[in-house]
Amino acid sequence: MKIAAIQKLRMDCEGFDLVLAGGVFRSCSPLLLEMLQETVQAVAPDARPVLLEAPPVVGAVVLAMEAVGLEIAPETCHRLAAEAARILLT
Repeated sequence: MKIAAIQKLRMDCEGFDLVLAGGVFRSCSPLLLEMLQETVQAVAPDARPVLLEAPPVVGAVVLAMEAVGLEIAPETCHRLAAEAARILLT
């Protein structure tokens, strides 16, 4: 699925962060991460797999804030991520 999206969006010649989200990736299985990286980099050599640090809800909140015209400072994103992780992941 990720390969098809990379090709459809023509990102195969670009460097980009491939954000890994979900419990499967939180397990930090070296085999899983290695296989994923090999598969993606065969199509997009400059892709950088990055584990999602914040719960996915943070992205939804930031998008909602931007949709109503709010400008979000990087510090605000970091604070939202830290608080959401504290509340949801403990």
